[in-house]
Amino acid sequence: MEDINEIILENRRRYSRLDSDYCPLRGIGCTGVRAECISPETNAVVLIPRTMADDPRLPAVVNNAIAWRRLRIEHDFEYWAATCCTIKDKITGCDIRFRLNRPQRRVLALMEGQRLEGKPIRLI
Repeated sequence: MEDINEIILENRRRYSRLDSDYCPLRGIGCTGVRAECISPETNAVVLIPRTMADDPRLPAVVNNAIAWRRLRIEHDFEYWAATCCTIKDKITGCDIRFRLNRPQRRVLALMEGQRLEGKPIRLI
């Protein structure tokens, strides 16, 4: 029988590899079609949802970090969750930012697709 510590270490290694290509703040690995944009918050290139890139209000908020953030929150659920929501960590009991895991991102992709098509959001 394997040592439990080895199993835990292997689980952590696999989990970290799965989410290493996901960053909701920069838009990397997020759901939907994304476009590159310079964030006035960080002055770095981020990937924003295509709906935000097509929003006519974007040019007006590109120099205002607070207005830009509000617009992004309207269009990007994953960004909103990572910046505005806190959840309680099961292991430590501490409040942490809500970062969607892989299954949650798959469900979000289905719901977001229905929303963008103008259909009622239905999921079983």
